[in-house]
Amino acid sequence: MRLLWFSSKDIKNPKAGGAETIKHELAKRLVKNGHRVTFLASKFKGALPEEKIDGYNVIRIGSQWSIYRKARKYYENYLKKKFDIVIDEVHPIPFFAKKYVKEKNILFIHQLNRDTWFYKFYFPLSFIAYLYEMFYLRQLRDKKVVTVSESTKRDLLNFKFPSQNISVISVGVELEPIKFLSENDKFQAPTILSLG
Repeated sequence: MRLLWFSSKDIKNPKAGGAETIKHELAKRLVKNGHRVTFLASKFKGALPEEKIDGYNVIRIGSQWSIYRKARKYYENYLKKKFDIVIDEVHPIPFFAKKYVKEKNILFIHQLNRDTWFYKFYFPLSFIAYLYEMFYLRQLRDKKVVTVSESTKRDLLNFKFPSQNISVISVGVELEPIKFLSENDKFQAPTILSLG
């Protein structure tokens, strides 16, 4: 399957956080399972315009905020009808792919911003963003959603998203096993370390 993922940031973006790590791990696993994944993400200083990361493609256009405006034009000029599914990531706002993408499209919502708008922006912009989130969530209620937590699912249910349209996926952890411990790393007596 060919997947196009509209995203404000990719894993190499200096502002990448937990959501970008989860998307990166999902994309790696999708590629490993034989799917083709392409991210359309924002540019950042020193970024390549196109890059392959762990088997998936990243195309970078626009800034963190202008990408929402530029994604539609780029999609229509270069990516239209080349994918089976388009993922519209709502982080922090949606791309509104449902308005111009003819392929099957779904939402990926890591979390809602609700109160965090008031930490990200000063008043009155924070209040406008808070209201805008309520507006756009109402516009997207008809779409299928993938999220990573039951708390986000509850938030979406409060916005009248149908329960059957929300899928919660488990987020795993990629751990490298310890390959060796040298004798110098061991204590002489049995020792327990407690933090917190």
